[in-house]
Amino acid sequence: MDNKLDELLAKHKQSVVNQKEQMKNASKERGEQINNFKEQFATLLNTTIRNKMKNITDRLTKNGHKVDIPEENKEREIAHPHLSYTIKIDGRAQNFVKVIFVGNYDHKEVLIRTIVSKQGIKETKNSYDIIAVTDDLIEQAIFNCFSKALEY
Repeated sequence: MDNKLDELLAKHKQSVVNQKEQMKNASKERGEQINNFKEQFATLLNTTIRNKMKNITDRLTKNGHKVDIPEENKEREIAHPHLSYTIKIDGRAQNFVKVIFVGNYDHKEVLIRTIVSKQGIKETKNSYDIIAVTDDLIEQAIFNCFSKALEY
């Protein structure tokens, strides 16, 4: 009986050690996945999103709109990296469009949040897989946002 009890205790101890090792490995893997997503999102922000937003705002200015874009690049919004643009329509503080690109590493997706403030506030939030965020998608989100802003 002593041998069987010792064997049982040894198996249990090994099981606990194995579980701890599995948890440690899972945590390490999750950290690597988060870091990979953050790197992908940083690249997306610094290339596709910034370039497309510059192109769009240049076009608005060329078409006679007074566009003021205080670019707020905060490290976190609700614990996720993001980039925010505020575009004042006709230079008026109360009439603005805000576009926020958030990298949600928990779900490995990009949230594009748009807010229109002109006689009230309208907000939309859409989530996309990071590889789906292209120039065309950004332009469509901005177009939809400005359509709402200019329809009043």
